[in-house]
Amino acid sequence: MQLLRFLQILVVLFSLSVCGFAQEKESPLTKKYPPGQLREDAGIFGKVIMAMHPSPGIYRPREYYSALLDSFSLSLHDSLTEREFRLQLKLIADRLHCGHTEVLY
Repeated sequence: MQLLRFLQILVVLFSLSVCGFAQEKESPLTKKYPPGQLREDAGIFGKVIMAMHPSPGIYRPREYYSALLDSFSLSLHDSLTEREFRLQLKLIADRLHCGHTEVLY
């Protein structure tokens, strides 16, 4: 009888511990990033494009691309998932008219 009671308690404790470990973690696909962090990443993207990419100044003046990147950064008011942000970056990268530059999503 005591063995049965011990096993019942053991099963209950095991069940409770499994429930505690089974908590759902935030998926990287649904995690939203705050606008400040997105603007910071957009700023890095813009600095790299303006410093290293050959397109600014070829198809349009450098000022056009600088204004485009600045307005993109300033337009980030809402939290976005990584995929949503990458899609936005892809639209900006497409305006470079360079087949070698790609933003994967």
